[in-house]
Amino acid sequence: MATVAHIVAMSVYCLLGAYQFSSALRTRRGWHRTAGRALILAGFIAALSAVWLAVFFGGPSDELAVAMVRLVFALWTIPIGEVDAFGETWLVAAGFVINSVVAESVIRRRSSRRMSRVVRRRAPVL
Repeated sequence: MATVAHIVAMSVYCLLGAYQFSSALRTRRGWHRTAGRALILAGFIAALSAVWLAVFFGGPSDELAVAMVRLVFALWTIPIGEVDAFGETWLVAAGFVINSVVAESVIRRRSSRRMSRVVRRRAPVL
């Protein structure tokens, strides 16, 4: 039952979450807010079912952490080779910098669009 709840909740979360970025759907009256509320519910169900699955159907307690580390660094190890502690530190730092740059550029682009709209809407100064 927990597996089914997790799969359904994550499917809903992924689909609705992707459509939350659509500006055409955000402008529709009430859609964005309703979808956001459904996302909160789906997120809680997915998280709780994931915890249930990890606690009751998981292997040793460190198996999940090891699996996540392997998954994250698999793209690095396939073309380059084994990653030592020093290389892992730099990969995490590089991921942080890349995420920060992308987030900052998105934020600046959106704020510049808003400012250009505000400037266009102002009445001409006489």
